[in-house]
Amino acid sequence: MRQLTASVWILRAQTRRRVFATAARVLLLGPDGAPAGDPTPDLLTAATGEPDHALRVDLALAGLDRLLAVAGTGSRPTGTGLTDEQAGSWLATLLVVRPDPLECVDGDLAWWRAWLVACGITGVRPAPVYVATRTGWLDVPATTRPIVVPRLRPPQPRRRQSREHARGDGSAT
Repeated sequence: MRQLTASVWILRAQTRRRVFATAARVLLLGPDGAPAGDPTPDLLTAATGEPDHALRVDLALAGLDRLLAVAGTGSRPTGTGLTDEQAGSWLATLLVVRPDPLECVDGDLAWWRAWLVACGITGVRPAPVYVATRTGWLDVPATTRPIVVPRLRPPQPRRRQSREHARGDGSAT
């Protein structure tokens, strides 16, 4: 998924350290699985420490409610969001960005459980929880192997070799 690969590249560009704060964002997906707008701001900005299950559910619900209210403004009055039938036609995913290694850890499974509860409450179809690290990304529940994103290096200018050096004979004539 290009959005996840771009998240890894952005993360690498923004952080030079291996330790940084965990972030979680909700993203609505269209019927084809492509992002249908911008993700929510970081859900963990108000949280201190490691959130428990109830706080994770509340944060995921807040993110879903915010996106559904924005998505519903075209057909309903502002702030009322979508009907249950309209919400069921959306697919939503949770993107967690964390500093840990590229493997499924207990915190990822905790986010996944909270995500399923939040989607069940709002009636939105849940997509997997995606976890991005500085190395790559994976989906939870991890049904596939993690995706390692190659490092981007700017193209290096080719060094011009002098004719003498290119001939390999060492003579300067």
